[in-house]
Amino acid sequence: MKGYSEKEIESLLISAYDAARVGKSLTRVFKEFAEKTGRAKGSVRNYYYKFIKEVGGDEKLMKRYPLAKDMAVGKNVAFTKEEEEDVYRRITEQVKTGKSVRKSVYYLAGGDEKLALRYQNKYRNMKKIRSSDFEDDGTYKLLSEKINLLVERIGKSLRSENERLKKTVDILREENKRLRSVSDSGAIMDFFSEGRPADFEKNA
Repeated sequence: MKGYSEKEIESLLISAYDAARVGKSLTRVFKEFAEKTGRAKGSVRNYYYKFIKEVGGDEKLMKRYPLAKDMAVGKNVAFTKEEEEDVYRRITEQVKTGKSVRKSVYYLAGGDEKLALRYQNKYRNMKKIRSSDFEDDGTYKLLSEKINLLVERIGKSLRSENERLKKTVDILREENKRLRSVSDSGAIMDFFSEGRPADFEKNA
């Protein structure tokens, strides 16, 4: 496959194979390989799964890379805890930027639809479990109650302020009427000498 030399492919396969034998996560393999070759960890992971998938459907490649035969993506090796956390974190980061979950998992899987489906299912399961845990410990209920109280308090404050503004507007309208009535009679100075209504000073 383009982009990787024969030596790099063999090195990646050997690292992945050895990791599987000792229970080491592929996430760590991808990270170490990326640091060694100067590549991005995500691109190494995507290349690996895409390569394994192609090997699984090509007899010539199977003979050429025997180690890859036993690591076919079609076997759906279970995610390790570390890989689950990494998938959940990366998808969450993509979603926070405004992308949909489907678009995020497709991007993370490097266009591999089968792998994208696995990522999507894992993400949704983990999100459901975490939401359930959040509700079970009472935090969700407490937070919900506090939000409702805050909304109610803000609503009361806005209604009170609205009533005050309405009264002020009514007073200003009355004053405006008085100004208009005295402007024609030449008694404007008398109007201002009377002072503003007490209600206006109270609501201002």
